[in-house]
Amino acid sequence: VGTLLAMVLSLLLIGLSTGGTPPLAPLRLRDIAAAASGLLGVLVLTNADLLLARNVLPGTESGHYSAGAVLAKMAFWLPQAVAVVVFPRLSDPTAGRGVLRRAVALLAGLGLLEVLGCALLAEPALSLTFGPGYESLTRLAPLWVLQGASLAVVQLLVYRAIAIHDSRTGQLVAAAVLVEVALVLALRPQTLAPVITVATGVAVLLGLGLCLRARLDNQDR
Repeated sequence: VGTLLAMVLSLLLIGLSTGGTPPLAPLRLRDIAAAASGLLGVLVLTNADLLLARNVLPGTESGHYSAGAVLAKMAFWLPQAVAVVVFPRLSDPTAGRGVLRRAVALLAGLGLLEVLGCALLAEPALSLTFGPGYESLTRLAPLWVLQGASLAVVQLLVYRAIAIHDSRTGQLVAAAVLVEVALVLALRPQTLAPVITVATGVAVLLGLGLCLRARLDNQDR
């Protein structure tokens, strides 16, 4: 109900600000589908490893993975404000390039701080939050944080794709999900390390690939 009311109010405000122009007129179903698929891909990718772990790992290991995944979620959502703030300016064909570079650099810097902080504070934080039995996650904790930080960069580039009406980025995110699922199911590991290693590797490579693709696109333009 709250979402519906917010939508109605937003449409009314848009209509008033444009002198009564119908606010839905410029929208195309193709653009909406591309945006929704890209965001859905990010949502699936941020949770795929957790769902896989619950299905391939033994009970105790699965529970430990769920606790470690909290670190990835924290690292993913912490820099969320960056993507939200820069999104409106990413559609500018000229200024948007510089905005994207600065935003990626900022997210990378935040991610680095998160990983370093995790390396220093993971053991007491895990022990205090989940109990002494979870201190064994300390050595893998930076991988979860790196995964979350990389996915924050991926989300920013998905926002950029929405801003410039690019549908290919969503397809690449979907392909990354399939690769991650296929690798974990093929390995069927019995310990945490292979699952989070695959998930982190996919997130890092996808983030780097989308950054390279965005750079090449900017050069072509």
